[in-house]
Amino acid sequence: MPRPRKERCVELRPCIEAMVPASGKDFNKKSERNDCICLEIDEFEAIRLADYLNMYHEEAARRMGVSRVTFGRILKRGRSKIAKALIEGLPLMLEKN
Repeated sequence: MPRPRKERCVELRPCIEAMVPASGKDFNKKSERNDCICLEIDEFEAIRLADYLNMYHEEAARRMGVSRVTFGRILKRGRSKIAKALIEGLPLMLEKN
């Protein structure tokens, strides 16, 4: 049985629901929604702290209430999703809860 996931502290929630490429496709179609990347709230927070606020990973991890290694994994996962969305021209959905 896997260990329960530790609660992560998130200071700022996303103010938008999605970022959609200007490719002319209708994003509201159900089939289009299946071809999108979903950025989780902890990934959003890690990117905000590390890349937007330029925090060291140690301090950012402390603010999120996780270890530095876990913070690094969250950050890597979030950056990878953003890169995939940019390179493949896919919509990027932001988790709101």
